[in-house]
Amino acid sequence: SRRKHFEKVIPRDDVRSMIRSLKSNHPVWYAPDQGYRGKHSAMLPFFNVPAPTNTATSRIAKSTGSPVLPFSVERLPDAQGYVLRIDPPLQDFPSDSPEADGARVNAIIERDARRIPEQYLWCHNRFKTDYHHRT
Repeated sequence: SRRKHFEKVIPRDDVRSMIRSLKSNHPVWYAPDQGYRGKHSAMLPFFNVPAPTNTATSRIAKSTGSPVLPFSVERLPDAQGYVLRIDPPLQDFPSDSPEADGARVNAIIERDARRIPEQYLWCHNRFKTDYHHRT
Protein backbone atom coordinates (compact mmCIF):
# COMPACT_ATOMS: atom_id res chain seq x y z
CA SER A 1 0.00 0.00 0.00
CA ARG A 2 1.16 3.53 -0.77
CA ARG A 3 0.22 4.59 2.76
CA LYS A 4 3.31 2.97 4.27
CA HIS A 5 5.61 5.03 2.00
CA PHE A 6 3.95 8.44 2.14
CA GLU A 7 2.86 10.84 4.87
CA LYS A 8 -0.72 10.70 3.62
CA VAL A 9 -2.60 9.58 0.55
CA ILE A 10 -4.91 12.08 -1.13
CA PRO A 11 -7.54 10.70 -3.50
CA ARG A 12 -7.02 12.08 -7.01
CA ASP A 13 -10.41 13.79 -6.99
CA ASP A 14 -9.66 15.67 -3.73
CA VAL A 15 -8.06 18.71 -5.35
CA ARG A 16 -8.71 20.90 -2.30
CA SER A 17 -6.50 18.67 -0.13
CA MET A 18 -3.79 18.72 -2.80
CA ILE A 19 -3.88 22.51 -2.88
CA ARG A 20 -3.83 22.74 0.93
CA SER A 21 -0.82 20.41 1.07
CA LEU A 22 1.06 22.38 -1.58
CA LYS A 23 0.28 25.70 0.09
CA SER A 24 1.64 24.18 3.34
CA ASN A 25 4.86 23.41 1.45
CA HIS A 26 4.27 19.65 1.37
CA PRO A 27 5.03 17.88 -1.91
CA VAL A 28 2.22 16.15 -3.77
CA TRP A 29 2.62 13.31 -6.25
CA TYR A 30 -0.06 12.00 -8.53
CA ALA A 31 -0.07 10.02 -11.74
CA PRO A 32 -1.15 12.30 -14.59
CA ASP A 33 -0.87 9.46 -17.12
CA GLN A 34 -3.95 7.49 -16.20
CA GLY A 35 -7.05 7.58 -18.41
CA TYR A 36 -8.77 10.46 -16.62
CA ARG A 37 -12.20 11.49 -17.87
CA GLY A 38 -13.13 14.27 -15.47
CA LYS A 39 -14.06 17.91 -15.81
CA HIS A 40 -10.42 18.94 -16.30
CA SER A 41 -9.45 16.58 -19.08
CA ALA A 42 -8.83 16.88 -22.80
CA MET A 43 -8.02 14.56 -25.67
CA LEU A 44 -4.31 15.18 -26.22
CA PRO A 45 -1.60 13.28 -28.10
CA PHE A 46 0.13 10.45 -26.28
CA PHE A 47 2.35 8.35 -28.55
CA ASN A 48 0.62 10.14 -31.45
CA VAL A 49 -2.78 8.83 -30.39
CA PRO A 50 -5.45 11.09 -28.86
CA ALA A 51 -5.76 10.04 -25.23
CA PRO A 52 -7.79 11.43 -22.33
CA THR A 53 -5.38 13.61 -20.39
CA ASN A 54 -5.68 15.22 -16.97
CA THR A 55 -5.07 18.97 -17.37
CA ALA A 56 -5.35 19.70 -13.64
CA THR A 57 -1.55 19.85 -13.23
CA SER A 58 -1.60 23.24 -14.91
CA ARG A 59 -4.49 24.59 -12.85
CA ILE A 60 -3.05 23.35 -9.55
CA ALA A 61 0.37 24.84 -10.32
CA LYS A 62 -1.26 28.14 -11.24
CA SER A 63 -3.41 28.32 -8.08
CA THR A 64 -0.57 27.40 -5.70
CA GLY A 65 2.53 28.79 -7.40
CA SER A 66 4.13 25.39 -6.86
CA PRO A 67 6.85 24.16 -9.20
CA VAL A 68 6.24 21.00 -11.21
CA LEU A 69 9.12 18.51 -11.17
CA PRO A 70 8.69 15.54 -13.50
CA PHE A 71 10.37 12.34 -12.35
CA SER A 72 10.77 8.75 -13.37
CA VAL A 73 11.87 5.58 -11.65
CA GLU A 74 13.94 2.84 -13.24
CA ARG A 75 14.04 -0.62 -11.71
CA LEU A 76 17.60 -2.00 -11.87
CA PRO A 77 18.25 -5.62 -12.88
CA ASP A 78 18.77 -8.42 -10.39
CA ALA A 79 16.99 -6.62 -7.54
CA GLN A 80 19.81 -4.06 -7.28
CA GLY A 81 17.37 -1.29 -6.45
CA TYR A 82 16.04 1.72 -8.30
CA VAL A 83 17.25 4.90 -9.96
CA LEU A 84 15.12 7.97 -9.32
CA ARG A 85 15.49 10.66 -11.98
CA ILE A 86 14.10 14.06 -11.07
CA ASP A 87 13.96 16.68 -13.80
CA PRO A 88 14.45 20.35 -13.01
CA PRO A 89 11.23 22.30 -12.41
CA LEU A 90 9.37 22.94 -15.65
CA GLN A 91 10.10 26.42 -16.97
CA ASP A 92 7.24 28.65 -18.11
CA PHE A 93 4.77 26.29 -16.48
CA PRO A 94 1.92 26.71 -16.22
CA SER A 95 1.20 28.55 -19.45
CA ASP A 96 -2.09 30.19 -20.34
CA SER A 97 -3.29 26.92 -21.89
CA PRO A 98 -4.02 23.88 -19.70
CA GLU A 99 -4.26 21.83 -22.90
CA ALA A 100 -0.76 22.88 -24.06
CA ASP A 101 0.53 22.11 -20.56
CA GLY A 102 -1.16 18.69 -20.63
CA ALA A 103 0.44 17.94 -24.00
CA ARG A 104 3.80 18.97 -22.54
CA VAL A 105 3.36 16.62 -19.57
CA ASN A 106 2.34 13.82 -21.96
CA ALA A 107 5.52 14.40 -24.00
CA ILE A 108 7.64 14.06 -20.84
CA ILE A 109 5.89 10.83 -19.84
CA GLU A 110 6.28 9.54 -23.39
CA ARG A 111 10.02 10.39 -23.36
CA ASP A 112 10.51 8.42 -20.14
CA ALA A 113 8.39 5.48 -21.35
CA ARG A 114 10.42 5.29 -24.56
CA ARG A 115 13.65 5.15 -22.54
CA ILE A 116 12.61 1.95 -20.73
CA PRO A 117 9.32 0.80 -22.33
CA GLU A 118 9.36 -2.58 -20.57
CA GLN A 119 8.95 -0.77 -17.24
CA TYR A 120 6.15 1.61 -18.17
CA LEU A 121 2.80 0.58 -16.70
CA TRP A 122 0.95 0.05 -19.97
CA CYS A 123 -1.90 -1.56 -18.02
CA HIS A 124 -3.41 1.92 -17.42
CA ASN A 125 -4.77 1.52 -20.95
CA ARG A 126 -5.36 5.20 -21.67
CA PHE A 127 -6.31 4.44 -25.24
CA LYS A 128 -9.32 2.33 -24.27
CA THR A 129 -11.14 5.14 -22.46
CA ASP A 130 -14.31 6.22 -24.24
CA TYR A 131 -13.91 9.98 -23.86
CA HIS A 132 -17.33 10.77 -25.31
CA HIS A 133 -19.10 8.82 -22.57
CA ARG A 134 -17.57 10.54 -19.55
CA THR A 135 -18.72 9.63 -16.09
